[in-house]
Amino acid sequence: MQWKLLQGTYINSKIHQGKILKNGLILHFKLKHLCHPILKLMKYFSKIKEHIIRLNKKGLSTAQIASAVALGNLIGFIPILGTHTIAAIGLAYIFRLNPLIVFLGTQISNPISYPFQIFISAEIGNLILKGRFLEIEFSREINYLNHYIFPIIVGSLVLGIIVSGLSYTLVKYFLNKRRGLR
Repeated sequence: MQWKLLQGTYINSKIHQGKILKNGLILHFKLKHLCHPILKLMKYFSKIKEHIIRLNKKGLSTAQIASAVALGNLIGFIPILGTHTIAAIGLAYIFRLNPLIVFLGTQISNPISYPFQIFISAEIGNLILKGRFLEIEFSREINYLNHYIFPIIVGSLVLGIIVSGLSYTLVKYFLNKRRGLR
């Protein structure tokens, strides 16, 4: 189905072709403008992957790359909101690791996963400190430092160490496998 617009300009019923009439004006429209953020994000992740592979080929050892990812994961789990990037770059220079890879490792903590990380950290921390799972209470008489904050800190350190150890092992294994080493 086609519609005739101004002065012989045609538009197909498929949105991604031609032009669209809105408020008496003809707007040029392309599908790529709708998908621009998604395409940009996909390009971003492919560039990150290419960069890590290039670093792997340039002489960084698999242990260095795996250590950088593991340090980034550890920093990502520590509840220091808003300062993950600064801590990652600082510790990368102290340990002489690639700051970009350490920064990429901190991305395990993002707005989607962070509430779950805090909840699991609080549960693990309370289990370690008090021997039972966290009891969620809504009262004005709760000591928030002892009831919530300490378990979150302890649990996030334990969870961060476990995840960073696991990520070190997995990244090193897959990079060695990619290089053909065992």
